[in-house]
Amino acid sequence: MAKGYPDFFGFSTFPWYGTTQRDYYDSPILATGAEYVINAITGRGVCLGGTAEIIAGNGMTNNLWCRLYIDGALVFDENVSTMHYYNFARNLDSLVYLLYFAQGREFARTSISTNLTYMSSFEFRIYNNTGGGMLVDSSLYYTIIL
Repeated sequence: MAKGYPDFFGFSTFPWYGTTQRDYYDSPILATGAEYVINAITGRGVCLGGTAEIIAGNGMTNNLWCRLYIDGALVFDENVSTMHYYNFARNLDSLVYLLYFAQGREFARTSISTNLTYMSSFEFRIYNNTGGGMLVDSSLYYTIIL
């Protein structure tokens, strides 16, 4: 290894970062008319990104909302069909963006932008007002700053 180059694999020059961790959520059928906490992390850290696969009931595109809370404050609150309309389809377009959207099949895959820092808490929630049940599979990667 070249002199002066930090050793990221052995003795890191960034000892205040913890290891990468994964928060996984696999839902039962979630009833309509409620907001559900999908991923919740407490502590000070960095969200490295993640995805949520959503299979919803009738009218998903007009009545399914993705919400992101950082340190208790609502920073993102958007309807999935509006995200599709404005083409939120790339990292850093918005805090939550679409990876896949199938309007006729009532299926969507969302992702969370990378490197979002938080001081006390990080929560990804979904508000289901579809008129039917909903399934959510989510995987979020983060690190806690020591």
